[in-house]
Amino acid sequence: MEVIETESKNNLPLGTVLQLHGYDNPKFVIVENLGINEKFDSYGTKYRTIQRGSLEYAIYHASDLEFIQDKRDGRIQTYITDERMNEQELSQLRSRAEEKLRSDQEATRKKYVETDFLIETGKDLFKAFIPETAKALIVAELIEDESDIMTDYWGHKTTRLVILDYSMHTKNLFPEMRKAAAKFHETKPLAVKNEKFEHRENYSMGAGYYLKDEWIHLSGWCIRKADKYHGWRDEHYISIARTCLFIAD
Repeated sequence: MEVIETESKNNLPLGTVLQLHGYDNPKFVIVENLGINEKFDSYGTKYRTIQRGSLEYAIYHASDLEFIQDKRDGRIQTYITDERMNEQELSQLRSRAEEKLRSDQEATRKKYVETDFLIETGKDLFKAFIPETAKALIVAELIEDESDIMTDYWGHKTTRLVILDYSMHTKNLFPEMRKAAAKFHETKPLAVKNEKFEHRENYSMGAGYYLKDEWIHLSGWCIRKADKYHGWRDEHYISIARTCLFIAD
């Protein structure tokens, strides 16, 4: 077995505290020795750990680790410390981690149930209010800026999606978008004709055609066309189930 370089790390006692240098410097506690996989013996022993703060499980291999006394620089690295948890502390940590795991699994299950319900509700609403012949939706997206000037990263995420109207064509027409904007109280400011709101970024890495009072990555409402392509997406069904303007806002 080619594990000479990790030999001294292959039998760390349970309760050993590992310290990650970097990413807020979290600590992990070894709670289980899973042994060495013969197919990947150069990785050394596989350890199951629990992060002390988040109580989440993580896997480390002996080859991932360095002893704290060998720390020489500020590189991102997980170190084996001299700190140990006793059996009682370790048992309590396991219990808390298992309780969190069960809670997270139940929350995930409920989320899937809720999502399935919203999708089915949305499909029924589409049948009632969106013609089969519609080729696009006019949607409003609430943008949240996630840019980081320090790292020169520019990006955003959509925190809410509202279907304002449907369209029988796929042309990007700003008058049509403005008319749709007037149907939702939060996007009414974009219903006013203003050339500064009209963005035409139909080029590589551009955001396409959209109506917004700021650049695409800045926080605020954005109105655009969403083509049907091969069918409507689940996010559209969920959106109309949560906010159906065709009934009432």
